[in-house]
Amino acid sequence: MTINLLPDLHNFALQIVSTIILFLVIKKYLWAPMTEFLAKRQAAIAKEISEAEKMNVAANELKSEYESHISESKDEGRQIIDQARKRGEEMSDRLVNEAKQEARDLIQRAQKEIVLEKAQSRDEIKQAIVDVAVLAAAKVVERDLSDADHAAMIEQFIDEVGESTWQN
Repeated sequence: MTINLLPDLHNFALQIVSTIILFLVIKKYLWAPMTEFLAKRQAAIAKEISEAEKMNVAANELKSEYESHISESKDEGRQIIDQARKRGEEMSDRLVNEAKQEARDLIQRAQKEIVLEKAQSRDEIKQAIVDVAVLAAAKVVERDLSDADHAAMIEQFIDEVGESTWQN
């Protein structure tokens, strides 16, 4: 048995040539389609990533838009509640003021009626006094005076006594 330390050049050259031919065949028929397939795959993945990012951005925009709508709706709700509260308070104040005004009007009317009734009562009392005085004068004098004479005498009597006594 012999051990060869040098390689067999014929086999070695044949293997190198076979490897080069195999490399050229693989490069021509497999490498180009494989690199084309990988490039298409890479482009598709990049496109899907880009679309996903766009969709994510759109979703975030929609989310922020909906959040702003929600906050606007909450603000509008608060404003509506505040306006309703203010209208209620205004209505309450207006009703209270109207009631107060009606009470004042009633008091003024009552005071006017009291003044009128006092004046009417004074006039009635004066007339009653006049009638009594006329009857008394007729008895005392035992003659009939005219109504005008009687009225003048009574008016003079009342004026002498004074209005202050009739007002009490």
